[in-house]
Amino acid sequence: RVLFDKVRQPATVRSVLESGVYINKARVDEELVAIITRPAQDAGALEAFVAILAGDPGPRPETLAPLLPPDLPLCVLWGDQDQVTPLAGPVGQFFQELPSKSASCQFTLLPGTGHCPFDDRPDLASPALLQWLDRHF
Repeated sequence: RVLFDKVRQPATVRSVLESGVYINKARVDEELVAIITRPAQDAGALEAFVAILAGDPGPRPETLAPLLPPDLPLCVLWGDQDQVTPLAGPVGQFFQELPSKSASCQFTLLPGTGHCPFDDRPDLASPALLQWLDRHF
C-alpha cells in the first residue's frame, strides 16, 4: 500500500514524466498529471495496481506483429529519445527493422521525442501520421 500511495501522488507522476518519458517538459502540465492520477483515486485502484505489477504482461509486440496480415498498412512513429522503450532495445530494433520485412510498414523516427510522441511532440507526430494516412487511405 505504501508504494501505491507514493506512485499515485501528483508530484511523483510529474517527476517520472519529466525524467525521460517526455522530452518536452512543457507538455507535462497540471491537466496531464490529473488525467493520469485521477483513476488512482477510484475504488479498486489498489487491486488494479497490484494486478498490473504482479500479473502476466501478455504477449510482446514483436510476437504479435508477425500475426498481422502482410498487406496491412502499419505506421510506427518512434521517439528517438524514448527511455521507456528505447530504440536500441529488442522492441525498438524489431520495429525499426520491420519495414525491410514488410513493404506495408513505415517506421518514422521522430527527433527530440520521448515515449509519448503525440503528447511530447505533436508538431512532428501529427504531420507524420497525416502524411502516412494520405498515402494509404
